[in-house]
Amino acid sequence: LAADARRCVQKKLRLLQGIRFLDHLSASELRCISEAMTPRTYKPGDSILDKDDYGSAFYVVADGQVFLGKREGPTFKSGDYFGQEAFVVSQTLSGAYRAATACLAFSFAKQHFDHLLDELSTCILTDKKVRSLSAISCLKDYDANSLVTHLKEKRFYDKEKIMIEKE
Repeated sequence: LAADARRCVQKKLRLLQGIRFLDHLSASELRCISEAMTPRTYKPGDSILDKDDYGSAFYVVADGQVFLGKREGPTFKSGDYFGQEAFVVSQTLSGAYRAATACLAFSFAKQHFDHLLDELSTCILTDKKVRSLSAISCLKDYDANSLVTHLKEKRFYDKEKIMIEKE
């Protein structure tokens, strides 16, 4: 069972690495996405997404083929993905997606995407603070990672004094 789960995670990671709009993500970020992806199986002719559905997930085809609209021929095969535009900009789909053959697709729900973005933004802000503290010479002997936990943000406005001499 553990070996099957490992193979499934590896398969998801390989599929995600082939998606252009995810190119800039690190291996750990891709792993987060893969862990949130849900396997979905379809029989030939099954509806995956209907026209005018709200874009609440995007799909990556793992096995089989999917066609778009009323076309008879398959349009998407293993490694292809769909639904991402509606997913990212929260709009309805312009066409229906149907399984052309028996197929396995992994779906990634928008709620997971929003949560991942929140986590990533927190990580990016923390990293920025660590790099800022590391640049301050009098703090070089301290662990910047532990100092970050004690920081409080204060915004200063144009011409506002940050420090008065002898304070």
